[in-house]
Amino acid sequence: MVTEQHLKETFIKTYTADENNHLLFLLPGQSLSPRVFWDYPTDEGSHAQWLCSQGIDVIMFDPVGYGNSKAFYSYDRICYARQIIEATKEIKKNYQNKVIFGFSTSTAPALIASQEYFNKVIIHSPVIRKDPKYFVPHGEVLDVSIDKLIQNRIGNISDKLIPKPNRVDGWKEKILSVIGKTEWKVPAKVVHDVGNYYPKRNNTGFNPNSVPPILSIIGEYDYEITTGGYALFKDYFPNIKEVIIPNSTHFSMWENEYKMTLHTVRDYVQGT
Repeated sequence: MVTEQHLKETFIKTYTADENNHLLFLLPGQSLSPRVFWDYPTDEGSHAQWLCSQGIDVIMFDPVGYGNSKAFYSYDRICYARQIIEATKEIKKNYQNKVIFGFSTSTAPALIASQEYFNKVIIHSPVIRKDPKYFVPHGEVLDVSIDKLIQNRIGNISDKLIPKPNRVDGWKEKILSVIGKTEWKVPAKVVHDVGNYYPKRNNTGFNPNSVPPILSIIGEYDYEITTGGYALFKDYFPNIKEVIIPNSTHFSMWENEYKMTLHTVRDYVQGT
C-alpha cells in the first residue's frame, strides 16, 4: 500500500505491507527529495517498491522546504531533527528494526534524530564539516531548476570523476519522471548549516556515544569523501560498518551497481 500525507508542513510518502516487520526512514540530500533516489524507476519497479517487497516498510520524508512540503523557511539541523521526531510519533506499527537513512548533507539531522526512535542508522556519502569556508550567504530559499541541478551539480562533477559515467540508460529522464521539470526550492540555512553549524556553536548537535550502530555507504568515486569530512566522520564513529560501491559516485541509486546498494541496505535493515 502506498500513502501520501502532510504532517503539519512536511510531506511523507509511505510504502507498507501488513507482513513487513522492519522500517526504513529516508531523508533527502542537499537539494534532492528522497523520492528522486527511492522512487527511481527500474525494470523491476522502483527501489522503494523492491525494498517493500523484501519485508521493509519505507517512509520517504520531505522536511520543510523540500519536495512536496507545504512551506519554505530556514532552519538548522536541530529543527530538522525535530521534524523527523514529530513524524515518528505518528508511526503506530511495531517494528523489529527501525532504521533512519541520511544522505549526504542530511547526515547530522539523521544522527541527532536517531537518538530518539531508531535502533540503526545508514548514512550514504556522509558529510560532517567543521570548516565554515563552505558557507555562502543566501536568502531564505535557494531556487534552482532541476535541469540546472543535473547539469551543474550532478553531471559535471561526476563526469570529471569517472571519464565514462556509470549511469543507467535514461537516468536524467527517469529523474524528471519522478519529480517533474520544475523549480526546486531548498531552504538556504539548512543547506549551509553543514558548513556553519559547528563554528558558531563549537559542537556537532549530536552525541556520538548515543547514536545507534551505523552503516556507511560510499561510492568508489564519491567526491564527498574528499570534501565532506569523511575522515572526521570516522573519527567520531570508529566502529562503523563501511561498504564501498564500485565504480559509483555520490549517486549510486542511478548507477549500474544500484542493486548492490539495495542489497546492502536490505541486509543491514533486516540484520539482528
